[in-house]
Amino acid sequence: MRGIGDIQVVTSPCRRDILDGGYRYGGDPPVGLSREEIMGLVERILENDQNGVESEEEMARLERGVLCPYVTGLIYHPNRYVEGREELSPEEIAEIAMRYEPIAL
Repeated sequence: MRGIGDIQVVTSPCRRDILDGGYRYGGDPPVGLSREEIMGLVERILENDQNGVESEEEMARLERGVLCPYVTGLIYHPNRYVEGREELSPEEIAEIAMRYEPIAL
């Protein structure tokens, strides 16, 4: 478990696509979104969910834009990644996603 401020992030499940050396959504490497871009995408995804609108494009852009393999899990299932939290703000999601560091093998 790693701490980010007062947030304790628990271990994430492995993703086969990362272990195989591939990237999500067509093999493109992450594009490096800024904190503001991450927060904006998360806000749009949450807003779309409330309105019953699909967010496939926003989700794909978010997942391509950060190294964190569980960034969408932070939106929909934060308690799997942050102990004791049922909801995270867009700012907290951006902070966790930006601080993620892959394990060096």
